[in-house]
Amino acid sequence: MTVKNSIYTCFWGLCALISAAAYAQVPQALRDVWENPDLREKIDAGIKANRMGMFTIEFDKPVENVKVDLQRHEFLFGFYASRAACDGVVYQKFTPEQIAEFSRLTKNIFNYGTFACVWKRVNPEKGKMRWNYDNDAEIDVSKDKNPTVNLPDIAVDFCKKNDLTMKAHCLSWMINREHFVPEWAFELKDRKEVEIELERNIKRIVDRYADQVHIWDVVNESSYVLPRDKVNIDDYIFKAFKYAQTILPPSHILIINELTTVWGDTAKYGKLSRFYKNCQDIISRGAKVDAIGLQFHIFSRKLWNEILSAKQYTPSMLEKVLDCYQQLGRPVHITEITVPSAFEGGEEAQAYYAENLYQLWFSHPSVEAITWWNMRDGQAAPSETNLLGGLLRSDFKPKPIYKALENLIAKKWHTTKSFEGTRKNVTFSAFYGRYNVTYMRDGKEYSTSIMLGKNTDKLKKIEVK
Repeated sequence: MTVKNSIYTCFWGLCALISAAAYAQVPQALRDVWENPDLREKIDAGIKANRMGMFTIEFDKPVENVKVDLQRHEFLFGFYASRAACDGVVYQKFTPEQIAEFSRLTKNIFNYGTFACVWKRVNPEKGKMRWNYDNDAEIDVSKDKNPTVNLPDIAVDFCKKNDLTMKAHCLSWMINREHFVPEWAFELKDRKEVEIELERNIKRIVDRYADQVHIWDVVNESSYVLPRDKVNIDDYIFKAFKYAQTILPPSHILIINELTTVWGDTAKYGKLSRFYKNCQDIISRGAKVDAIGLQFHIFSRKLWNEILSAKQYTPSMLEKVLDCYQQLGRPVHITEITVPSAFEGGEEAQAYYAENLYQLWFSHPSVEAITWWNMRDGQAAPSETNLLGGLLRSDFKPKPIYKALENLIAKKWHTTKSFEGTRKNVTFSAFYGRYNVTYMRDGKEYSTSIMLGKNTDKLKKIEVK
């Protein structure tokens, strides 16, 4: 054992003792695989190599008392904004205090929000659009099981108010009758008509939001559920991407998003797995796929117990899958996450597992975004709400999982540097992101905002006022 490994073993041995006290409900088998010193060393090294850089700020005149403080990560840490507190306000009457607290807790750790713009919700009747609640009196929403979610205008307003980068979800999900395809589309005579109407809907969504949104889930859940009826469009995955890239600016990010099944399938079959082959196929034919989206929902008690006993979704399995998709030459987005607190281990096990997932994902060179799905217990889809997969309880109080992610994103992965005395430059290591720089000159304090990103110049020059 090297001296370095010996130090890591001692360090993580101490951490394990602390963890055992903090996470008493977490099985030893799970702690053993995640607290392995070699893994922890690899994760720490990956975070330093992939999420941090050395920067120099050069001033054209001597200044005093320089301070740099991270304001916003370049990495995208997100949540599902279409199930935010604001979304049900018309029906559930949240208090202003609750909404303000929800906003505060959201902004504290997240810089990214996914909002839903699915076809059947925004176009429930042919020729009638439902972007918000304003014209509900003219639209029949009686067939909608949950009419208070997925209204894009409401979620977009929430994201804008809270300075969140936005992603639209999703432009095409043709296999899903329950959640995506409107009932009236099933009455159309043939598939070509359906294709025309789908493209018309995509165009309406793009026209409404493309000036505010530059990240799009183009196709959702296309590889592991077979088409069931006439509404499915031939080769719709490829067609959706080709159409989207003709009406969106080249700088916009187009994503193909897939079910949690992708992890087990890819771990077993690698490049021969169905989703990998689908991605490879449409990319080779010229589809503009800018990122690969992988969901991570834990919906069953059986799977959760396999995770707790370190038999499923272990660090090595997760790394294997990420390494595989990295070979497509596209970044990976972890697009939808549910880790339950209703099963064995409760809130402690939920917090422990999620905390470790985030660290592994954040360390991997291919990952550039992580999105938690439901911020609060009680706001998930009806079939999922009993899992208690939120970061907050129903009364808006933070759970241990929220505090664990806050400790990572807002504290551990945060850079604040102070340099006393008079100087013309400062050099430091920092997490990639937007920074506020303050300094003194002739007794006055000045501040400016600069971007210290992965691909920006490592030397920043500031003209002193």
